[in-house]
Amino acid sequence: LPSKNIDTGMGLERTASVLQGVEDDYETDLFRPILEWLMALLPEPVEDRVGVRVICDHLRALIFLLGEGIFPSNVGREYVVRRVLRRAYRFGRKLGLEGPFLYQGIPVVAKLMEGAYPHLAKVKEDVARIVRAEEENFRGTLSRGMRILEGIIYELKRKKRRLIPPSEVFKLYDTYGFPLDLTEEIAGEEGIRIDRALSEELLAQQKERGRKEFREEEIGIGEMGTPQFSLLREKVKRSEFVGYESLTTKTHLVAILKNKVLVDELKEGEEGALILTFTSFYPEGGGQVSDRGKILTSRGLAQVLDVQRIEDAIIIHQVKMLKGKIRRGEEVVTQVDEERRRAVTRAHTATHLLQAALREIFGKTVKQSGSLVDEDRLRFDFTHFTPLSEDDLRQLTFLLNQKIRENLPLRVKEMSLAEAQRRGAIALFESKYEETVRAVNIGKFSMEVCGGTHVARSGEIGLLKITSESAVAAGIRRIEAVVGKKALEWMESRDALLKKIASDLDTSEEEISARLKEKEEGLEEKVHQLKRWQRRWALLKMDQLMKEAFEVGRVKVISEKWDDVDPEILREAAEKLRDRLKRGIVVLASVSQDKAVLVATSTDKTLPANLTIKEITQLAGGNGGGRWDFAQGGTSYPSRVEGALARLPHIVKNLTEELAEGLEPPTC
Repeated sequence: LPSKNIDTGMGLERTASVLQGVEDDYETDLFRPILEWLMALLPEPVEDRVGVRVICDHLRALIFLLGEGIFPSNVGREYVVRRVLRRAYRFGRKLGLEGPFLYQGIPVVAKLMEGAYPHLAKVKEDVARIVRAEEENFRGTLSRGMRILEGIIYELKRKKRRLIPPSEVFKLYDTYGFPLDLTEEIAGEEGIRIDRALSEELLAQQKERGRKEFREEEIGIGEMGTPQFSLLREKVKRSEFVGYESLTTKTHLVAILKNKVLVDELKEGEEGALILTFTSFYPEGGGQVSDRGKILTSRGLAQVLDVQRIEDAIIIHQVKMLKGKIRRGEEVVTQVDEERRRAVTRAHTATHLLQAALREIFGKTVKQSGSLVDEDRLRFDFTHFTPLSEDDLRQLTFLLNQKIRENLPLRVKEMSLAEAQRRGAIALFESKYEETVRAVNIGKFSMEVCGGTHVARSGEIGLLKITSESAVAAGIRRIEAVVGKKALEWMESRDALLKKIASDLDTSEEEISARLKEKEEGLEEKVHQLKRWQRRWALLKMDQLMKEAFEVGRVKVISEKWDDVDPEILREAAEKLRDRLKRGIVVLASVSQDKAVLVATSTDKTLPANLTIKEITQLAGGNGGGRWDFAQGGTSYPSRVEGALARLPHIVKNLTEELAEGLEPPTC
């Protein structure tokens, strides 16, 4: 080498260990607080230093990854995050930790690192929420999968084998959601191998089957490996979309499919798929729905119902013949539905504005996670930790409509993907792009790599109104909005609804809130009056219920079904009756038109209320639980309650006999 170098491996942690006089990285002040937090959390001291260190290391990685907006999923780098989190969680389980625990360490790591990385202070609560949600989800997956995997490993050891069949690995993933990596790791700890290549091949085949089935259902061409498809591929190397500038074009019909078979013609009333040399119909892609319209020939007229692209090369037009017939080899004219195209392009350009506005307001951690672009309406999924407040939505709506009013020009330029990204264009990380891409600029406000269709200026969008904001998954939010004509219609419908509400309340639109407040206060008073009446009524019923109490063995049992009694009153009555019993159990039910609430109280642990209510509610088609002294449940089948209560003597008899045999009742 021109310059002599020695790679000492002296990274930050190792340098710190030397300067601080400790024997390893995990004893430095970069890890010690995390280590101490974890050791305090463990149910008992452990000797597994590897497991403890894995958790500390992975926890620190998680806050940085999630803080950058890389959220757990099953693809790409997001899957790496999921694997890191799940590996740390599993080591925690091995160390005796039950349930979610990693999320509790996020504030510890944030406090340790936020001096150098101030943004961690802002995102730590959101990161903790995402980690906890992921732990909760994985908890169920791990429990189910471990039971199956342990059985497989046990059988293999019994038969003195050392390889899990790929079919079993596939079943663990496909049926139980148990990741291949986790199967390999856990099996390896037991000296068992998996055939990773064959297992991955089975997984790939399953995904391909799903993709083919979807395509077959969507465009009706048959499976891609069939002779018909091979023949089609020979006939059509590529069909090209030329509809950015013109909605009408002359072209040639090179292939026709009917019932998944290549044919020479379609007749009036028949449906099939047409492949053209080039087309002005935009095929569904990038979240944008396909164009619709007509294909004309000298002898016929076809209605275009859907357009799809397969193998990124062939464009398929799903059609129905409205008139005459159409033959392979004919010259045809494509006519895209102009009004629909314009409505879709308004929504697509609005989606670009929305992503740019979200990133301007909430930062660059906002990334697109999915989208749907339809006629004057859109759906946009994006990475974000928390729900958007009403103020957030107002600010977002104002900014979007401001950019629409500015009538920003759209410029589309073809360039390499690397050049587009160098200039700041947003591109979907998981998407596959050609070497040359279309960079779509909206003034200086937005720049995205996009193959869809757009308006010429932002002002053509007209108006944008956000109609909903909701959660899709942990760390993923969804905004739905309408633009153009649909935005105007939406606002008019809300205005009409407001007028109707004002009329029903016999007030003006401005006074609706005040009138509702008045009615709410009046209703609350009536509810209080009803509760007072029910409370007095229940007290009067207690003496009668005490007289009607029956004995099962040496246990006093009280049960009663009431109509439409407040659950709070039901509980109070059950507790008061229990207090009047020396040894016994009380079960009360309140039945309404579409549901029933049941409560049970008990005098001692030998008559567990939780087991009693569980049996009763299951008989009534519901569920319940609680403590030995008080439990409650419910059902959506109120008509079954009376029959279930009739079984109470039998339930109490069985429980007392079981407990007499020495079975310990659960405490909760």
